[in-house]
Amino acid sequence: MVSLFSRYCIIFNRFNKGSEIVANKYIRKFRRLKKEGQNSTYMKNTKKVLEKRAVKLGIIVAVILIIAGALFFYKKYHKYTTYKVIESTNIKGGASSKYIPFGDYVIKYSYDGIAYIKDKETVWEEAYEMKQPIIDVCDDYVAIADKNTNDIFIYNDKGRQGQVSVSYPIVKLEVAKQGVVAALLEDKTSNYIEVYDKEGKQLVSHKSIIDENGYPINFSMSDDGERMAVSYLTVKNGSFENKIQFYDFSNSGKNIENRMVKEFSGYGETIVPTISYVSNSQVVAIGEDIVSIYKVGNKDITKNIFCCITTW
Repeated sequence: MVSLFSRYCIIFNRFNKGSEIVANKYIRKFRRLKKEGQNSTYMKNTKKVLEKRAVKLGIIVAVILIIAGALFFYKKYHKYTTYKVIESTNIKGGASSKYIPFGDYVIKYSYDGIAYIKDKETVWEEAYEMKQPIIDVCDDYVAIADKNTNDIFIYNDKGRQGQVSVSYPIVKLEVAKQGVVAALLEDKTSNYIEVYDKEGKQLVSHKSIIDENGYPINFSMSDDGERMAVSYLTVKNGSFENKIQFYDFSNSGKNIENRMVKEFSGYGETIVPTISYVSNSQVVAIGEDIVSIYKVGNKDITKNIFCCITTW
């Protein structure tokens, strides 16, 4: 009986700290009555009072949780049907111009030039000629190149900050927040991943022979420019196999062969064409029917979530 009564006192105390004095008073009376050998009527009444208060407080907490859950789902799934234009800016440009967010403003680029537009003002612009411009933005830096050529141009909000000339034609590029750029390059028999600073100094060059390592179908660099994840597609015994490799370009990886710190397979013939560093410590890889989330630590890399997507 004592332990049961104390349990209800504890429950009551958790929900309402202000009742601690009252609860202690009940306990003292309970012990005194028991010692004196009196009947348990008072104890039963006390238990009922505490049970009623615990139930009331439980109902209040449940109502609060229901309201919070309703607000969460409303915000997540609510669809807006109207909008109000706060401000608009007319930008002169041809139909071929494209736009990409850059801070609170935008970068406009096309086949013949690039410009940084802030409010209604063009802060800077530069002309060039590109057949197939590819672009990437990270924090304060923008990198742009003409696909299948060998030059990368790096900008920030003040204009061009550097130009990088790579060894082979460019397939894809990414820029880090300090202006470091990584590029996926290819020739007839090999692929390369090269990393440069904005002054054009080569920091890393990794060669991948298609017949041995496979074809790098995509890669992603961390925002700090120190790590990279690459999705490779290989062919073994007439079957496809996808694998994810992680590279460390910091001082921690300098003594590791090819700076490749870990490899994950197990995808079977599922192709994983999308991979992205969503933060410096988390990578998301998306395949045809698989989503994987990797946690990247200083000492190890682990696969946190591995789920299959079923289509009906």
